[in-house]
Amino acid sequence: KAIISLVTAGVFDSLGHARKGLLGSWENIVKTVKTRRKNTDSGVFSLLELDAEKRVIPGEHFYREEILKIEREILGLFVSDHPLANVTHLLDQSTDATIGELQDLEDGTVATVGGIVTDISHKITKKGDAMAIFTLQDLASAIEVVVFPNLMDDVADALVEDDIILLKCRVDQSEESPKFFAMEAAKFIDHSDKPVRLKVSDDIDIDLLKASILDCPGPNRILLHTSSGVLSLPDEWNVNAASFVERFMA
Repeated sequence: KAIISLVTAGVFDSLGHARKGLLGSWENIVKTVKTRRKNTDSGVFSLLELDAEKRVIPGEHFYREEILKIEREILGLFVSDHPLANVTHLLDQSTDATIGELQDLEDGTVATVGGIVTDISHKITKKGDAMAIFTLQDLASAIEVVVFPNLMDDVADALVEDDIILLKCRVDQSEESPKFFAMEAAKFIDHSDKPVRLKVSDDIDIDLLKASILDCPGPNRILLHTSSGVLSLPDEWNVNAASFVERFMA
């Protein structure tokens, strides 16, 4: 267990071996070392042992998501990176506040925040209804969120350990410490590297399309599917996918 934790935490990364390769090889390596020490203590030595000890450690690497999940499961925290590191700027475009800012909002305020779901605890009320309490954390802060029974069916699919979600919640400042009650929750989907495909007719309102694009600058390329083919708009016309679709459809 100790060796697995050390490998997972990246303690041996400086040796140039991939963590995935080490996790699949460490038991044989330890076995070989123990055998060598035993033979040395007994005065046994063989030239053949030198070749036997030269084990090739596979160079396979974990995907970023895999190593983060393993770090969280074994160490209880993210070490090499953080799942939110590459998407914080995207979450900012879909939220009203950070988790830290949420805690200072007035009583009764409804706001949308984004973060990672952890420490989910499912409970049963005295009436036999299901409810849940979970922690939502971003790069700087964390809060405990309560999901009442009447909302469990609506948010259950989004409550997955270590998933990134967008949470609409109500702030309760009636007690010494603020409380947060879930109202809506949805899995966060990173559309940053996907183009927006828009099927348009020949009589499309060009002014409306242009206004929608200019109002929603972002990283997503636009592909217009017309009767004569597919037209890729230049990079200066890139949009924020979620905002653009909402704006254009409205």
